[in-house]
Amino acid sequence: MLRPVRRSGPFSVLSALSVLLCVAPVHADQRTYIDEILVIADPRGSDVPGFGEQFERFLRRPGAETVVDLGGVTNRRLANLEDALEMTPGIFTAAPNQGSQGLFSIRGSDIATAGPRNGRGIRAFIDGVPVGRTEAGLTTALIDLQAAQYVEVYRGPNSLRFGAIASGGALNFVSKTGRNFMGTGVQAQVGSFDFWRSTVEQGWQGDSLDAYVNASGSSTNGFRGQSQSGFGRVNANIGWQVNESMFSRSYVSVGFTRQELADALPLNEIRERRREAGPIASIYDQDINFDYLRLANRTSFDVGESGQLQVDAYFLATRLDHLPSPFAGLIDNTWLEGGAGVRWTDSRVILGLPVEVVSGLRVNYTDGDFQRYQHRDAGRTKGPLVSDQVFEALLVESYGETAWLLTENLRVFLGLQAVYTTRKLQDFPIDPPVEFIPPIGGIFGFFPFLDRWQPNPGSSLVDQSYDRSFRRVNPKLGLNRQFSPGWFVFASIAQSYEVPTGADLADRASAAARLPDQDFPELRAQSAWTAEVGIRGGGERVSLDLTLYHMALRNEILTRCDDPVGNPGCPTTVAFNADRTLHQGLEFGGSATLLPDLLGTGSSLELDLVYNLSRFRFLNDEFFGSRRLPVIPRHAGQAVARFEHPSGFYFGPDYRYIGSRAVTYDGSGGSAFVVPAVGLWGLRSGWRQPAGTWEVFVQATNLTDKVFVSTFNALPTQPFVTQPPPGSLLASPSVRPGEGRAWYFGVNLRL
Repeated sequence: MLRPVRRSGPFSVLSALSVLLCVAPVHADQRTYIDEILVIADPRGSDVPGFGEQFERFLRRPGAETVVDLGGVTNRRLANLEDALEMTPGIFTAAPNQGSQGLFSIRGSDIATAGPRNGRGIRAFIDGVPVGRTEAGLTTALIDLQAAQYVEVYRGPNSLRFGAIASGGALNFVSKTGRNFMGTGVQAQVGSFDFWRSTVEQGWQGDSLDAYVNASGSSTNGFRGQSQSGFGRVNANIGWQVNESMFSRSYVSVGFTRQELADALPLNEIRERRREAGPIASIYDQDINFDYLRLANRTSFDVGESGQLQVDAYFLATRLDHLPSPFAGLIDNTWLEGGAGVRWTDSRVILGLPVEVVSGLRVNYTDGDFQRYQHRDAGRTKGPLVSDQVFEALLVESYGETAWLLTENLRVFLGLQAVYTTRKLQDFPIDPPVEFIPPIGGIFGFFPFLDRWQPNPGSSLVDQSYDRSFRRVNPKLGLNRQFSPGWFVFASIAQSYEVPTGADLADRASAAARLPDQDFPELRAQSAWTAEVGIRGGGERVSLDLTLYHMALRNEILTRCDDPVGNPGCPTTVAFNADRTLHQGLEFGGSATLLPDLLGTGSSLELDLVYNLSRFRFLNDEFFGSRRLPVIPRHAGQAVARFEHPSGFYFGPDYRYIGSRAVTYDGSGGSAFVVPAVGLWGLRSGWRQPAGTWEVFVQATNLTDKVFVSTFNALPTQPFVTQPPPGSLLASPSVRPGEGRAWYFGVNLRL
């Protein structure tokens, strides 16, 4: 059994594994892959590495990095990132429905974000090129999981090799192409709550050209009222081997997402009301509509005997049409973003030692047009303009990393990242001003057809404009040692850096203007030093991925009440920098073949496990002392057991455990403001044709129909109620319930 790590525990294990790095014996047969595998440099003469090749490369890296096969996920639902990365160490996900919205956190990122989560602190790439919306975190609606053969997960500061300024980490989705996917694929899935999803894909390869195209769509009515969602996406890429030393691949993606939004419900009422839309969502058309177009190109040139130069560029255009609530109004945002990068990799002998070198430079520019309107017709049409803003951001990143092969089994890694970025917002006044329309006597729900009685925002007299710049240099040092065939230990220490979002800066500017008598210091970027050690590898029957990490943060960007004295109801919050916080924990993933040849030759019982121990807290903070940070459970894990028969039949249960989660930063509210722990049982079964041309599966989730909480927004403190009786504390926080029992059936064909 895994035991909780005491406060000094990670450092004790750090010391033990550090000794192992230095004194582990060297075996004569440990030269496997040493000469053949490049660990950080990009292989020459190839487009993108295959999953198996990249898996071997990642074993030899100095930090918590994982490769997750997506092309092989054919035996269960694959509707969102929670489905895709459920068995990946270090990640906590919570999706309230079958759509793309939900919490996606790596090592405690995205704790402070209110409203629909956006993967703050995490950046996404496709084949090493930014997906886009760099300033906004991880925009999951831009990612089509069916178009990727695998995803590289870089936890914490290990994303330095992309120049990513994110404390949570980075995801790099490696595309299917005509080189690694030839022929036709068809996937169809149906399930509870009128869920369906379908994908058709085609790959082709010729002498110098290859192409891949994917079209997918999905729809569901959702477990709750007002939770319908759907999307449509088309992804295509074409590769061209220009000559022996030059290769180019171009990408195009276009798609849309439509997501209705149910209200959050009081925690103490979800057992009776978990399928309800909520009082406001049942009347007003609360939703998110998102459309995008993305173009990209990556071209590589082999130079000399071992060098490779990569040049890439991308362009992204998006539009967001969003009614978060009738009080906020209709949001209409357009976003244009473009960027270009250059990357050099090489393998040389320096001072008699084999050395791999990676260096790069990237420039991104963003232009956003943010408008907000009053709504009419219960949120379905626009009223007068109440806010008009223009946003600009520039991001310049450079990075370099070297890997030194000191002995045939020991590598040392040195890295450095430099970043300069700006955030600028111009807030244009609305003339003449538009008045705020409050709900009349609390009866707005009874007269939605009368526009003058619909609650609506007014134009603000507060100027939210800002113009900020940030810069930082982040170092990295790491080690990796192969101590036995197929087994590696690693250790690293690195610095990460994350700047405030545009929303953080705008809210702070607004609060400072509204409340001139209060102190709202300028928001600073957060930084963190992370030390980690781990062991990973495996053999024929067992595999293991274990990491211990200790992340000491300065200026973590969190949330507090903007006017705790004048308005203890805390209806609005503002971002602030906590002085010091600590994120430390254990990340474990493993698999084992327990009973080979259980029911005949070739049959087996397989067990997959993942477990995260997360100890996140303040350190003597001015507002919150040394309390535990909210949102992320201290204990979370999942187990999947599977019996497999050589005929292609498989069957087995799965179990997910989510520990209790605090809601308030200051611990107020007692047990009523703690989301209880839950255990969820599931079942998976199916049959895969031995030739691999087709497969059918059935999956059950939440078999016992447990009532549980999926997501919620953290609160600085237990607020006072906004309605009479005055002075009363809110009895229960608002949360979004998870789905009840559901069944899914799928068919996959490969022609």
